[in-house]
Amino acid sequence: PYVIREMGGYDFVFTPYSYIHIVSRHYYPNINQDIGVSLNQRMDCINFDDLPNSCLSLIEQHINSINSLTQSTEYFLYEIMGEKYIMWIKYKVLNETKKEGFEVRSFYKCQQPHDLALFSNNDYLIIS
Repeated sequence: PYVIREMGGYDFVFTPYSYIHIVSRHYYPNINQDIGVSLNQRMDCINFDDLPNSCLSLIEQHINSINSLTQSTEYFLYEIMGEKYIMWIKYKVLNETKKEGFEVRSFYKCQQPHDLALFSNNDYLIIS
């Protein structure tokens, strides 16, 4: 039902909400026609059959490479195969563990100016 991993001194959880939101909003164009969402490309670093662990692995790579995690962290930025992506997270009391930690909220290709602007002022992980 959920995948949890300890990273950077915090628990991270990938929930059914995380899965359903990311898959339905950012991988299926027929569901999202004409509503202005960005669609993720297929990429080697994301195993669609194991989306929870793939996303958690991206977070782990970011933490290990950039190491800027605090309780106020809201997102991680990536450049994957030349495209800009964002992983949204939320620090809260996790329903699954009853402890504080981060929940994965979304992961998508950045297309909106406000998302792309985040790359000029923040560190991001480049994955080729």
